[in-house]
Amino acid sequence: MIQVSVLPNGIRVVTQGVPHAKTTTLGFWVDTGSIWETSKTAGISHAVEHMLFKGTQKRSSLDIYRDIEMVGGDIDAVTSETMTAYYVQVLPQHAYSVLEVLSDMMQHSQLSTSDWNNEKGVVLEEIVENDDDASQIALDNMFRKAYPEWMYNVLGTEKTVSGLTTQDLRNYIRTHYTTDRIVVSASGIVNHQEFCQQCERLLTDFPQPINARTLPPVCYVGGDIRQKKADEQISMILAFPCCSLINNNQYAVSVLSELLGGGCFSSRLNQEVREKRGLAYSVSTSVFNNRHLGLFMVETSTSRKKASALMRLICDEVAKLAETITPEEFALAKERLRSDVIMDNEDFTEFANINAQYILVYNQVFPIQEHLKQIERVTIDDVKCQARCIFSERPTFSAVGPIDKLITYEEILSRLQYQPKPIATRISEAQSLNCVGQGNNRENYKG
Repeated sequence: MIQVSVLPNGIRVVTQGVPHAKTTTLGFWVDTGSIWETSKTAGISHAVEHMLFKGTQKRSSLDIYRDIEMVGGDIDAVTSETMTAYYVQVLPQHAYSVLEVLSDMMQHSQLSTSDWNNEKGVVLEEIVENDDDASQIALDNMFRKAYPEWMYNVLGTEKTVSGLTTQDLRNYIRTHYTTDRIVVSASGIVNHQEFCQQCERLLTDFPQPINARTLPPVCYVGGDIRQKKADEQISMILAFPCCSLINNNQYAVSVLSELLGGGCFSSRLNQEVREKRGLAYSVSTSVFNNRHLGLFMVETSTSRKKASALMRLICDEVAKLAETITPEEFALAKERLRSDVIMDNEDFTEFANINAQYILVYNQVFPIQEHLKQIERVTIDDVKCQARCIFSERPTFSAVGPIDKLITYEEILSRLQYQPKPIATRISEAQSLNCVGQGNNRENYKG
C-alpha cells in the first residue's frame, strides 16, 4: 500500500508497505541536480553529495558509516541532472536508528574547509576517470550540443570543481535543500504513521524556501559534434528531441524505443545491424527524459572501417520506420515494455526510488496498474505518430574516436530526409498530431 503525507514544515513523506518483505529501504530524495547549476557552479550538486558524508557536530565521517554498517545497513547516494538521493537498505528493526543518522548528516554537516580540500581530490579523480571513457565523452558532448545552455555534466569540470569553496556549498544547501524540495521515501517493512512521526521529530532543521524557484528555458539546438581520440572503435550517438515526462506521449515513445532498438535481440536495429550484417556488437535505443525535456537516443560503437556503413544503416532504418512498423513487432515491443515495468517493481529498494521520483515530478504516486493501463492504451498509430514527429527533427550527432573518415553530418541529414521547417509550422503540426516536445526547439541552428 502506498501512502503519502506532508509534514508541517512542508517535507513530503511517501511509504510503500510490503508485508512479505524482509528489509526496509529508506532515504532522502532532493529536487536538485546539475540542471540547476551554472557555468560557474557546474558540479556543485555532486560535490554537496560527497560532503554530506564528511561529518556532523556529533559524528565523524567514520561514525556515519559505522553507525549504519554496524546494524547491517547498505548505504548509497547518487546525483543526477534533476535529483540527488541518499538511501539505505536495512533490517526493519534498525530503520529508525538509520533514519536518525541520515537526518543528522543531511541537516548538520559541518562542511569544513579541510574536508573539502581532501574530498575535492577524490571528485577530480572521478572527473579524470569519466573523461577517459569514449562512450561517456560522446554522451556528454551530445548533451552539450543538444542543449548548450544546460549544465548536463553532473561531475562538472576540473576548473569549476577546483573553484568551489565551502561557502559555495553552504549557500547551495541553503537554497536547494529546502523543505519544499525534500521527499523522504521508505519501502518494505514500514508503518506509515510511525514513520511520519519519526520524520516530524527528526527533520526540524532543513531550511525553508527562500523564494520561488525559477529555471531558465531549456532550448534544443542540436547539430554535429566530434572528438578525435586514439581508440580502436568509434563511439556514436544519434539523438532527437522528444516529449518530457509530464506528457502521456512518453508511453508511445517508450514503445517506439523498444521496437527500434530496445534490450531484446528481436528489435529492428539489433536484427539489421548485428544479426544480418555484423556491423557492431551492440546497438541500442533509449529515452532520456525528465519533467523539463526529452531525448530519443540511438547509441552504438564499432571499428573505424565499419562506422560509416553502420551509421548509414541506422539513418535509413530510422527514416523508414514510421511507415514500416508491423503489428507483430509493435505487439512484441508493448509486451517487452510491460514486462520491464513489472520487473522494475520486483525490487523493494526500487519502490522507494520510483515513489520518490514520482512525487518530485508529478507530486503524486502512480501505482503500477496505472502504468500498465497507459501502455495498453498505446496504439500502433500512436507509435507511428511519434516516429514521424521525433525523426523529422534536426538530430544531434556525437562521435568520439578515430573520426577522420566518418560519415558527414550533411549525409546524415540527407539519409534522414530532414527538411527544415519554420517554427510556426512545426508547432502547428505537433499540436495537430498531439505530439509534444518539438515546440521548444530553436531555429537559429548551428552545425
